[in-house]
Amino acid sequence: MKIVRNWIILIAVLVGIAVALFISGKQHRVFIDNKKVGEYTAIDVSYSISGEKAKKIKVNKKAMVYVKGSKHKLIIEFKDNTGKDVTLENEFKLSPMEDATIYLPLLINGEENWIKRDN
Repeated sequence: MKIVRNWIILIAVLVGIAVALFISGKQHRVFIDNKKVGEYTAIDVSYSISGEKAKKIKVNKKAMVYVKGSKHKLIIEFKDNTGKDVTLENEFKLSPMEDATIYLPLLINGEENWIKRDN
């Protein structure tokens, strides 16, 4: 009887480890969209997701980044209308089966719907 119990415990632990690795290691596609959205125009921006090296994205371009895990930090840098350097930091979470599209003009102008999650 002890052998059966030990096998059941071992299988439960292995399933738990597999689920934890799936959730923490799942790769997501994050699209960075720098095109005009409604009344908001696009500007040249540098972005970094989850500590990656900063990359530039020009106006009317779209980029794709692969990220792992569920919590991500987005840092964008740009020059405002007065020529001053501005840095914005935002955090977002993705469930294991989600991809996302980030609309930079909406984020820069403080809109709430700057991220669209896709299943």
